[in-house]
Amino acid sequence: LERRRNGATTACPHLRRTRRQRRRHLPRQHSTASRCEMLSFLFPSTSGILSVIRWIGSVIVRAALLGFGYALPALSSVKAVVHRDTEAYHLWITYYLILYLYSYLEPIFDLALHPFLKLIMILWLSLPRYRGALFVYNRLVLPWVEKYEDEVDAKLERA
Repeated sequence: LERRRNGATTACPHLRRTRRQRRRHLPRQHSTASRCEMLSFLFPSTSGILSVIRWIGSVIVRAALLGFGYALPALSSVKAVVHRDTEAYHLWITYYLILYLYSYLEPIFDLALHPFLKLIMILWLSLPRYRGALFVYNRLVLPWVEKYEDEVDAKLERA
């Protein structure tokens, strides 16, 4: 939001003094400063167009995460229930299991991914073409469950 005029830099064009204010040594106008503050709040970087592009990109990634991470699996789950498709049941149950394990473990182990990488992970897990959730379940979750199932069951019975 910096502006150069005749070699002088002003922080915000709305804060310049008028000729009358300069002659009388009056303070700068602050009534329109909120516009500059609002813009600097929305786009903190000095290069405005890059900030706008970054902001639009993050909105698109968030919308895609919601769509592919929750809406598509929810609709596909409903479709599996209506058509009584047991293979689809298994696919979406494992997807939700992996998604909730990730959501649970993310703050504990600081697994926060860049939003674009998280979108790629969600696409790989949720799209039936790739069956990423089944891969993670068969390679990571199932061996762990088979290894510790008896021990966990015994502790649950004692409790």
